[in-house]
Amino acid sequence: MAAEYETSVRVAEVAEPLIKMHHQEIAHAKIAYMMKLAPEDSDGPPPPARMGKHPAMAKAKLVNPVYHALTGFDFIIEVDEVYWDVLTIDQQVALVDHELCHLAVDEKGFYLKDHDVEEFIGIIERHGCWHNPLPLLRQAMQIKFDFEDSATAPHPVAVQ
Repeated sequence: MAAEYETSVRVAEVAEPLIKMHHQEIAHAKIAYMMKLAPEDSDGPPPPARMGKHPAMAKAKLVNPVYHALTGFDFIIEVDEVYWDVLTIDQQVALVDHELCHLAVDEKGFYLKDHDVEEFIGIIERHGCWHNPLPLLRQAMQIKFDFEDSATAPHPVAVQ
């Protein structure tokens, strides 16, 4: 069965204050906030299909020129309801903030940014903060590390 989607006021209500506080550069972008609806028989987030391969809780997408002409939207933020419903309010805010960090604009127009840091835990364990921006990540983690309680967090999943 194909996934079902609806526009999401819940996600928009989280995103709008974040844009005003932290993402002013994209304030003029038109963003569609979509919820991928949980199947009726959903028992919550599924376990990862393979070791180290996690389903995405949310995705940021750049709207292609044809769909932009049809809809006026520049970006889509899609959130999976299966995950959304098990997150705390603080985790929902962090998830939406993460997706908003992907949205960018420059003199050429809108685009999606990659993550600042992408590395395997094993590499960090074996080699430490071997390249930029890993030292910045270490510094940021020492400053703020609020989501440490694994008992209250859903099992690890990917955000894109």
